[in-house]
Amino acid sequence: SVKEGENQRFTISADAGNGYCIKDIKVNGVSVGTDTTYIFENVMSDATIEAEFMLSGLELKANYNGTVLAGNKINPDDIRITTNYVTNPMKNEPVNAGEVEYWYNGVKITDPVNYVFGADLIGDVNITVKYEGLEATMTVKVVGHEITFGANGGTGTMEKAQYVGAYTLPSCSFTAPEGKQFKGWATSADGAVLEGATIDITEPIELFAIWEDIPVHTHSHASDWKFDADNHWNQCECGDKANVAAHADTNNDEKCDVCGYAMPKADDPAPTPDKDPDKESDKETDKVTDKNDATDKDDKDENDENDENDENDENDASEEKGGCGGCGSSAAISAIAIVAVIGTAAVIKKKED
Repeated sequence: SVKEGENQRFTISADAGNGYCIKDIKVNGVSVGTDTTYIFENVMSDATIEAEFMLSGLELKANYNGTVLAGNKINPDDIRITTNYVTNPMKNEPVNAGEVEYWYNGVKITDPVNYVFGADLIGDVNITVKYEGLEATMTVKVVGHEITFGANGGTGTMEKAQYVGAYTLPSCSFTAPEGKQFKGWATSADGAVLEGATIDITEPIELFAIWEDIPVHTHSHASDWKFDADNHWNQCECGDKANVAAHADTNNDEKCDVCGYAMPKADDPAPTPDKDPDKESDKETDKVTDKNDATDKDDKDENDENDENDENDENDASEEKGGCGGCGSSAAISAIAIVAVIGTAAVIKKKED
């Protein structure tokens, strides 16, 4: 009891040692949260306080106790789903397997008890289980019939396999005996080689490697011709060459007489590898230029000589006119004659130089 008008403090604690925590605290039936301390102030009437506890860290667990043979369904009796408390693992509650959701690869399995696990799922299949906001992973182990491999005289090892249904026969990784090669698989050490690429697996089985002699190769050269720039030949599928010979064009049709390889004419001049066509063209151009220069020089000399002859003729004519001075010619004509004679002398001197 509390005296009227006084305060009263309450401290609430959960049994944490056993995994419990405060779920809710109510005063006079109204929730006041989960604070571990509450104070009644100036109490004037009766009041109530109550606390609700729960186990903390609730989680979902799901297990499948068994295996599923590929091509079959799960057994509901092998499913165990519980809600557990992290703080108290011994405290758990079972959940009905039919009350949860099952998901695989993001797709909901609507009818889990009739879901068939195919041979393509052999191995660990992780199923997501959902229940009341909680999730857990349930791993289902899907198995097949065991398949083993016998070297049967060869050496090495091959890993076992599991399958149900049409199984694709694998390549052989055993090392063959000396002088032998792999022929195929058989269901017994001396049995016939299995035909086809698959075998129907309905039970555990051992497959045996069957070996055969490596055949001796005999060359068989094709009748058609192989060739390169120099020779032609017949070739075996193994790469061996026969009838190797150089190309020949006796009829000058620009083709090899034997294999038809395109060839240049026999009388075509072979190109001179050390000559540069551009340089040769430059040389011809220089020759033409030099020839033109020489021609121009000859023309110039001839013109100069013609000019001199014309001047001499003019001077001769002037001398004849000057010779008429004694016949009563004017002083002007005599003066011109004198100039002409002097000019002629200058020309003659120039020629002598």
